[in-house]
Amino acid sequence: MLMTIVAWGAAGLLLLFLEMFLPGMIAGIAGAVLLMVSVGKAYDFYGAEGGNVALLIALLASGALWWWWATHFQNTRFGRSMTLQDTGSGTAVTPGLADLVGAEGTAFTTLRPGGTVLIGGKRVDAISDGELIEAGTAIRIIRSQGICVIVRRISI
Repeated sequence: MLMTIVAWGAAGLLLLFLEMFLPGMIAGIAGAVLLMVSVGKAYDFYGAEGGNVALLIALLASGALWWWWATHFQNTRFGRSMTLQDTGSGTAVTPGLADLVGAEGTAFTTLRPGGTVLIGGKRVDAISDGELIEAGTAIRIIRSQGICVIVRRISI
């Protein structure tokens, strides 16, 4: 019976390890259930002392597995292939939008306050400076902000 309890515990730890790579939590739940079954059977067949030893082993082994994953996995060849190494600059600015400040165009969609404008035949995401601007209305870009421009209706 000892080999069966050890096999259930090892299978549970293996499924917990696979949960780190597989979506859906099915492997993790099955692994946790197998660990609990192995500890429960240890209590049944070997009494409180054997069950406590099995529980301690299960807790230490699963804790060591999570510790290894959190601290060392990203340094393995497989871990490096699964993690993002490049970092961005942290800005979301579309190049060239600052050059459009002062340009005139028309509202392609109704801006309430966000929408699309046509500037020189190109569609650009825009936000009005607070007022509703109907599609087809003449607009002027007053500033660029991130990935869109701020526009204002041209007074005629």
